[in-house]
Amino acid sequence: MNSTIIIVGILALVFIFLVFGVSSKPLRFIGKALFHVTLGVALLFIVNVVGTYFDFHIPINLGTATITSLLGLPGVAALV
Repeated sequence: MNSTIIIVGILALVFIFLVFGVSSKPLRFIGKALFHVTLGVALLFIVNVVGTYFDFHIPINLGTATITSLLGLPGVAALV
């Protein structure tokens, strides 16, 4: 997919949100979810970097990212 198409699509969505006045509650939920997924993947990455010294690896995929984003640090501990 071309990057200009993606950028134009995002700008069109922003324009539609500005014109029609979308409620901020769904956007806040999406922002929180993206933050938690990013934090979970970062935790998995840190575990993998430290794990290279001990010959240990946790694959980063949709399942592990979901577990760590929902459970946080206990989720990473559960995966270990």
